[in-house]
Amino acid sequence: MEMCDQQQEEEQKIMNGFAYRLGACLNASGMTQRQLAEAAGITEAAVSKYLSGERVPRSVTVGALARALGVSVAALLDEPAADGDSVPEAVSVIARNARSLTDEQKQILFRAIANLKD
Repeated sequence: MEMCDQQQEEEQKIMNGFAYRLGACLNASGMTQRQLAEAAGITEAAVSKYLSGERVPRSVTVGALARALGVSVAALLDEPAADGDSVPEAVSVIARNARSLTDEQKQILFRAIANLKD
């Protein structure tokens, strides 16, 4: 039972961190939630849920949000690990959504990761 509580706590931290960074980027952009939703190709309700921390978007949606805001995906996902966790938040989000990627998308992701190492 304790493990479930810890996992829920971690997920809540991720959602809150993403919501905070999304809100900061949205404010900096001067866009409205509606404008962001239209630019990212998602619903305004989805943007509202991401901003409130109620939901965390799939990795494809994170990319669309970042492009719409003119920021990097890392700006929305990455933050220094305060508790010594060695797995960046972006990796956790990608791992949770990897099953939904096509083989082609996985290859693109692997190439992008390989380029980051260089």
